[in-house]
Amino acid sequence: MAAYFPDSYRGSFYETLFASFHPREQVLIGREFLGVSLRRPLRPRTFEMYLAQHNRVLTLPRFMWRYDKQVIYNYLKLVLRHYVFGATVLLTKIHLGQQLQAPSPGCVHDAHAMTASLINLNQHQELLDSKLDVLLAHLLKERVRHYYILCIVGFAIARELFSRSAMEKTLAAMANSSLPGSIPMGVELEFSNLGHEAPIDTTWANPSQWGRWRRDPAFHNMRLYHCFHLDHVSWRLGGYLDHHVGWRKYKPVPFCRVGGFMECCLVRTNYQRSSSLPYTTDTGLLSQTVEALIDYFPDVAPFSMHLNLEQTSSGLKNEPMVDDYICLFILGGDFGPDEQGKLMERRLGRDEIRGLAHRNKHYSSQDRQWHTVVEFGIVRLWRRHERPVDMQTIILTLKGFLGGYRIRQENINTMGALLRWAGTPCALDISALQRFCRNVAGGLLELGETVDTQEFEHRLLRTLQQRQQELFG
Repeated sequence: MAAYFPDSYRGSFYETLFASFHPREQVLIGREFLGVSLRRPLRPRTFEMYLAQHNRVLTLPRFMWRYDKQVIYNYLKLVLRHYVFGATVLLTKIHLGQQLQAPSPGCVHDAHAMTASLINLNQHQELLDSKLDVLLAHLLKERVRHYYILCIVGFAIARELFSRSAMEKTLAAMANSSLPGSIPMGVELEFSNLGHEAPIDTTWANPSQWGRWRRDPAFHNMRLYHCFHLDHVSWRLGGYLDHHVGWRKYKPVPFCRVGGFMECCLVRTNYQRSSSLPYTTDTGLLSQTVEALIDYFPDVAPFSMHLNLEQTSSGLKNEPMVDDYICLFILGGDFGPDEQGKLMERRLGRDEIRGLAHRNKHYSSQDRQWHTVVEFGIVRLWRRHERPVDMQTIILTLKGFLGGYRIRQENINTMGALLRWAGTPCALDISALQRFCRNVAGGLLELGETVDTQEFEHRLLRTLQQRQQELFG
């Protein structure tokens, strides 16, 4: 393959930077720049022509320079973070491909390389920020608009930060915390500095709050998401803008910008989201991925997580009671004061979720078949220092719930009881907690999970009791 470099930047610092890469690395830069579009038919006659075509398309519009300089800076920093991450994944595969664990059957091939890259970059967060600041000042001064140049800069940063020995330690630590299982899993993570007010449907419900995006001075509630081509550069993380408007969900409309959640969908394999692939069957790997992904984007607040679990067996078929759902919210819900200052569970109380556990059909891009997937959308995300319950415990509990209970659409009586409890939450009896923990442990055993189910049952009970003590005294 021929190495491509745009003529408009000939003789510049960026050409010298590009020339410093090995020819193989230059080709990898091109592949990362094209991203998921490589899975489309290659119409141009050569790889170089394909890069030139995308270089013309992936360009920052000139009118963007009229916006707040700090907002432009924040968006470009987000773009570079994606390119640095992608470059680190490729470097990990090149230098340590033989040491990477094999992917789970039928799951994302690069899962271990992606998680290791996130963890490793988070260990150098301050150094990464300083390098991004220096290069962004240079890029903004010269008003660099072409994303191919940004991709080259991202690779240069990743190459400086990459350490084979440090990555080997990261991979060893990941192997030690592995919890292999049999259930394919994926996650969808929502990020927003406005929290539950991010999606546009909340604005339509209350038109007086139309300018609420100004309360997010860093990103203006992601209203410029498509202008900065984040839907393209975030392809490794299945990124898209989720604004809860079905009729234009994945289509940018320049004259009608709306904000929403910056979503990372680790089950997505194409732009149209017509096919998907689970991330892993390893609970330890998935929990580390979620925590590392939250840490990697320090400028955008985490909001919620949807856990997708493939339903491979019928489970034990225990009928879930209201108390069982309440246990899930005690573990992963969002408790805080309401408008009167009283404690409430806000995921339910503010109508943030559209169902507790519901079935979907996902079309696998690997075996070309439809798979039944159960999606749990109750989990509130927190920064590492704010997290009341560790992610591994939450994921194992939801897997045990899948194996231990009959999953079906909640009836109106169940939802009514949960909404009443969310308005005035209170602690559950020890017998309800014990029954829930016993059923969850039985569900994990039914699914063939490698975790010590007896030990986990006791640990889950202690966690629930401690959480109730923190919330209700």
